[in-house]
Amino acid sequence: MADKAIILENLFYGVILTATSVSISIAVLKESGRLYSKAGATIMAAALVDDILGMIVLSFILAIGGASTVSPWIVLLKTLLYFVAITIISIVARRLFDYISKRWPRRRIVAIFSLALCFIISYLSEKFFGIADITGAYLVGVILSTNKSNEYINRRTCQLSCILFEPIFFGSIGLSMEFEGINGKIALFGMSFVVIGLLGKVIGCSLASKLCKNKNTESLAVGIGMIARAEGALISAQKGIDVGIIKPSIMPFIIIII
Repeated sequence: MADKAIILENLFYGVILTATSVSISIAVLKESGRLYSKAGATIMAAALVDDILGMIVLSFILAIGGASTVSPWIVLLKTLLYFVAITIISIVARRLFDYISKRWPRRRIVAIFSLALCFIISYLSEKFFGIADITGAYLVGVILSTNKSNEYINRRTCQLSCILFEPIFFGSIGLSMEFEGINGKIALFGMSFVVIGLLGKVIGCSLASKLCKNKNTESLAVGIGMIARAEGALISAQKGIDVGIIKPSIMPFIIIII
């Protein structure tokens, strides 16, 4: 049991470093006028795939770590069933929201239904499938991105997010941060964690870009562009702390990486 806990803890540190912040990448690329460059397109595609794979791995590790008596094969089966269920839900939801958008174009009811669907799928994901709620919320965003009212939904939900959800989220992260458990050993591990987190993205993504026959400068730009981490790393870390896989003392070093 102790060996399993150590393995899960180490795996979870890797999961935290997987995250790439698409929002930060988009903002920087837009401001620098490089969003539609070759490197910019590569960063955006890689960051999107990175996020999806990161959430799948996060859900899998959380399911194993949160219920130690459950077989990994059962977790894998539940994960597969979850994505089958999401596929069915996405077909129904798209048709429903196409009707709502046509019946009440650019009305608040569209944004309200979108937020309700996000909460429902997030709850069902974690309650019945053991999948992290953030994964459910992300998939709802993917489903609604094809709706013709997606810009209106995005604007309305962003307003609520900035006013209510984001302050509560970052406030809760700050309140949960602990400094008492940081000693010399943990500080050394934390700084190593930061260095590896930065170099891992730069070296790994630069080499992958180079293998795709990009120029040296483009490959380096891709590697640096993939460093950005924000809400994904914070949410992953907080999930790990909540289920007891990792210790709260790692949070200050995650903030340093961000």
